[in-house]
Amino acid sequence: MTMTTNARTTARWRPVLARVLILGGLLTVVAQPVGHGLGERTRLLVLVDAFEYRWGWWCAAAVLLGAGCRLVTERPLLRVWAARVFGAAALALLLFRLTLFGFFSGDWEVTRRLDAPDGVDRSVRVEEGLAVIDTIWRVSVIDGSGPGARHYPVAFFDGDSVDDALDQVVWDGPDALRFVLGEGEVVTVRLDPETGRPEREVERPEVP
Repeated sequence: MTMTTNARTTARWRPVLARVLILGGLLTVVAQPVGHGLGERTRLLVLVDAFEYRWGWWCAAAVLLGAGCRLVTERPLLRVWAARVFGAAALALLLFRLTLFGFFSGDWEVTRRLDAPDGVDRSVRVEEGLAVIDTIWRVSVIDGSGPGARHYPVAFFDGDSVDDALDQVVWDGPDALRFVLGEGEVVTVRLDPETGRPEREVERPEVP
């Protein structure tokens, strides 16, 4: 009697759980571009970091959709094919992340983070990546802390040429950054004292 009751309860909740999983998978697909766009507009660090890459969101969507499709049908063949299709999609995304991801993205890693002087709640973040075999750098200013911290891109350097390789970045007071390049060239970028937004973005080599 207990087994029959449990089976009926499971059967009753299965369609509900299936719909929740499928809806969650569809929302996950939509969430990434929406969150990425909001991050670019608001410059909130928590959004910029969370929604920068698509692959993780798509992988989560594949898992949720696969699980939901398995539950939504009683036909064994359809359940098997749902598991195979969405399982293969999730596996392909994981393999992409492990093998080819670096060719389409810098595969960025934070290598330095320097707090601004004079107690100003601001820092500079340096990330390194690879463009095939050349080291590339991107530098951003993080203004504030916690959920309200803002992220402002300030510089990008391609190490294909020694002249454009980033050798050092230092604070020149709380409202300016000084970049030292491979051949000793110094580039200074000033920041808005109130918001930390850079007056310009440096890109080396410069795009014509």
